[in-house]
Amino acid sequence: ARVIKIHVGEAAAMPGVVRVFTAADVPGFRGTGLNDPDQPVFVAEGEITCCLADFLAMVVADTQFHARQAAGKVRVEYDVLEPLTDPFAAMKPDAPLVHPAETFSPRVSNILQPTTAFSRGDVDAALARATHVIETTFQTQPVDIAFLEPEACLVTPQEGGVKVYTQSQGSLYDHQQIAKVLKLDPAQVEIALCASGGAFGAKEELSIQAQTALAAHVLGRPVKTVLTRAESTQHHVKRHAMTIALTVGADADGRLLAVRSRIVADAGGYHTTSAKCALRAACHTCGVYRVPNVDVEARAVYTNNPNAGAMRGFGSNQAQFAMEGVMDMLAEKVGV
Repeated sequence: ARVIKIHVGEAAAMPGVVRVFTAADVPGFRGTGLNDPDQPVFVAEGEITCCLADFLAMVVADTQFHARQAAGKVRVEYDVLEPLTDPFAAMKPDAPLVHPAETFSPRVSNILQPTTAFSRGDVDAALARATHVIETTFQTQPVDIAFLEPEACLVTPQEGGVKVYTQSQGSLYDHQQIAKVLKLDPAQVEIALCASGGAFGAKEELSIQAQTALAAHVLGRPVKTVLTRAESTQHHVKRHAMTIALTVGADADGRLLAVRSRIVADAGGYHTTSAKCALRAACHTCGVYRVPNVDVEARAVYTNNPNAGAMRGFGSNQAQFAMEGVMDMLAEKVGV
């Protein structure tokens, strides 16, 4: 949806409210992202939300109860658009862009860069002489990582800057990104790494640290943010849904001769680690097996689905699931 107007007046007048923050309050660079800073700390008026993970406003109050009561009073005028939910439709030349000019980080294609392509040997010749050939497609679903502790952050102001207590998997990257958002020298941002409460890949990206640091820095007071389970699930990355099309050839004894693999990963609204997860899927497409002839391509594609990213295995699980499925089919044909 295009954000037409964010109305914060009623929320700001609620009991206990100190301030309501939006994109207009960010002094520095609004983009966050480990590999591509394409996700804004707050989506601004006039811009387009790319998926449900987006933040539009943040209410700071004297208690969490007051903050949540007031957040419910923030009113947003939207121009609702048709979502793009199929990565194959998103790859078509005439597909609407998930990141058009009106978004924070425009793109000219829904296909993330870089894509992965690798080949060795002669796959076509090997398949032509193979006794057994399996050609099939596997699909995996998005999986929520469901760690025990939802995203939480405490930030305290200190001389000229902030100290950020973060549960991140990448505190070094948090440090760099928060400094850019606040337009501070990195020396003015101190990171204290706390217990994550589980992460498994989904706490690599910034979630609420930059917004919390902004509030503490502007207000000159300690600010703590904790997402509800519903907010956490809506915001953090999922394991990539992938479509893996495999053509695998083997000789009469079941020895592998060739693998052709075409992988499409649904990145969701923002890049996060999608291109790298597609890379890992490509690298592991043959599983644990020696294959002399290989031809693999893997693409990650923007859609308006929830963000996808790192989760235990980092893309290799999906590819190996598909290869193991083919190995079962080949074993049946070979008779082992």
